[in-house]
Amino acid sequence: MVDDNVDAADALTALLELDGDEVRTVHSAEEPDVVFDLGLPGVSGTDVVRQIRAVPSTKDLTLIAITGWGQPHDRARTAEAKFDFHYTKPNDGAQIRQAIDSAPSAA
Repeated sequence: MVDDNVDAADALTALLELDGDEVRTVHSAEEPDVVFDLGLPGVSGTDVVRQIRAVPSTKDLTLIAITGWGQPHDRARTAEAKFDFHYTKPNDGAQIRQAIDSAPSAA
């Protein structure tokens, strides 16, 4: 998971770990995984997703935008970048669980 907001990242990490998930959390876009914040220092989450989608071995990862940005143009931007889901902060843990469980690797 990538989120530059340490408190938000820690809270979601704890929630996912309580559900039995193994979570690796980073606070910059240098080591992307599955969950992204859109306002990262140095590079945007949408740019990272575009890079991930361009690589054959990572193009099918489930990518989730968890962000404070929820206006229609923000959602259009995440859809264009090929995020699978877009949730605003504060988010519903049940929504995140459903998104993760729908990932092909979860099957």
